[in-house]
Formats: sequence, C-alpha cells, structure tokens
Amino acid sequence: MVQIKQSINALPRTIRIGGQNYVISSKKTIQMPLNHAINIWTEPNLTIELDNMDKADIGRLSNYKLNQLIKFTDGLQEGDTASQVEKILFPKKVKASPKPKAKKAPAKKAKKVETPKKETPSEDNKEVRK
Repeated sequence: MVQIKQSINALPRTIRIGGQNYVISSKKTIQMPLNHAINIWTEPNLTIELDNMDKADIGRLSNYKLNQLIKFTDGLQEGDTASQVEKILFPKKVKASPKPKAKKAPAKKAKKVETPKKETPSEDNKEVRK
C-alpha cells in the first residue's frame, strides 16, 4: 500500500477512488493501493512513499497504469518493463562485506642472544706490561 501525506500548508481533502473515500490531510498518513495512487500521483502538496507490498503490485498493473507510473516518476524512461521499474524503484540493498578479521601473527619465538665471550689473552696476544 502506498503511503500518502499532504504537506502542512494545504487544506485536507477527500478523494473518492474505486468506490472508497480517502481523506488526505497533513496530520495523518493514509494508505492507498498503488493503482489508485497513480491517479493522484501528480497532485501538488502530496508526499507519496512506496513500501515493499507495492513491489508485487507493479507486476499486476495494466499497461496504461504502468505507463502513467513511468511518466510521473523520475528515473524511469518510456519503454521500461514492469521488472525494470521494480529494479529502479526498489533497488536491492547491498550488504556491506564484513571486514576481514585481522590475522594474528604467529607468536615469535624468543631468539637466543649469545653474549660474546670475553677473550682471555692468549700467550701470543698478551700485551706486555711494563
């Protein structure tokens, strides 16, 4: 069902479509079937929002109503099919790819640090002290 609300500045009005009265005002959002909402799509001071139920209704629209919807909606072009209209009006939400988990670096083994051995002077290298 299409959700329709009137802007704050406009007076409330009653519209009779399909044998049913719809009172459109700025205080309350009303719900209306898509094929009826297309009839008032271009009315000034209206805010019209589609929901997921309307996705299935697009496929059931007559060619005349589908062409009116295409004509009144930005982003749609003449000659678009019902499936193209669905893709444009209801784009698939792209899930953000999960952030790759940081791989833990393998624990480094402590390197053995050899302390240099103190050389004891050999007889050949002994300094002569006087």
